[in-house]
Amino acid sequence: PQRMHHPRIPCSAATRPHPFLGPVVLSRGRASPSRRPVARLRQLPRFAGTLGAEHRFFMRQGQRPSGHDPSGPRSLAPKEHGAYGQLFVPLVAALAMGRPSFGAIGLAIAGSAVFFAHEPALILLGRRGEKARREASSRAKRRLVLLAIVTIASGLAAALTAPMSALVTASAPLVLGAFVGWLVTRGEEKTTAGEMAAAAALAGVAVPVAIAASVAPSTAWGAWGAWTIAFGARSEERRVGKEC
Repeated sequence: PQRMHHPRIPCSAATRPHPFLGPVVLSRGRASPSRRPVARLRQLPRFAGTLGAEHRFFMRQGQRPSGHDPSGPRSLAPKEHGAYGQLFVPLVAALAMGRPSFGAIGLAIAGSAVFFAHEPALILLGRRGEKARREASSRAKRRLVLLAIVTIASGLAAALTAPMSALVTASAPLVLGAFVGWLVTRGEEKTTAGEMAAAAALAGVAVPVAIAASVAPSTAWGAWGAWTIAFGARSEERRVGKEC
């Protein structure tokens, strides 16, 4: 068989690879690309594909390419992003409808602290997996203690300044929240009953806040019903969409 002969490069020249321009011939101290500009541009897609292949290789090996920062600690914020709107939109509306007082603000802070305790509690219960409980259990315990202190302090401040009708009304979201917690322990928080109960409990936090802000009880309960129906229907629509 005949041997293939490749053209020799003069001894005074050398070649160096370039990621965008391809082989570059160095001669007399100058870099002269060995291809035309249009041909060089055709190397860009191949270069980008090489980067993608290297990234996939590192991901399969369980590593990160150089230049990537390692991931930080696990977040203890609630993962259910829709729940933020179900809690804070009615709270802001309740404070805007009346005259915010120390009692109303204290009840709002207490309800928000209980909401943010949801994710640490799930981690400690193992609902986020054994790996999450093993890696973040100590942080979750400290977060729960801190949120418990905030809840008790703000609740006591509200008890001293809010009217009795608002304090009695606060028992409704507490009962609903306890029911949601019971569903979580059974793994049924994503069912229709769980979604409706969670929407009612989150929106129900705004009822005592509104009454403490001098809003008429009938108006506060009517707003709670509207929020519950709207949020519950939206949550059920998303749940059915995921199942399909």
